[in-house]
Amino acid sequence: MTSSTVPGSVDPYKTSRIGAVQAEPAWLDLQAGVDKVIQLIQDASIQKVELLGFPEVFIRALPSTEPIGLPPD
Repeated sequence: MTSSTVPGSVDPYKTSRIGAVQAEPAWLDLQAGVDKVIQLIQDASIQKVELLGFPEVFIRALPSTEPIGLPPD
């Protein structure tokens, strides 16, 4: 019995297509950032990408100089 016929098993020889996003984010516009991510995911899906990586904090709604979670003075 091969691994592909055992329920719940993983085929160690399966090829996967992965992608990495290298794109300009939509700066300081949350909705535009979300829309851009959705479009990038859809584009990758058309190309049969199974795993897509985005840069950290790709959807940015606040400027990086904005303090987050700090108590007021």
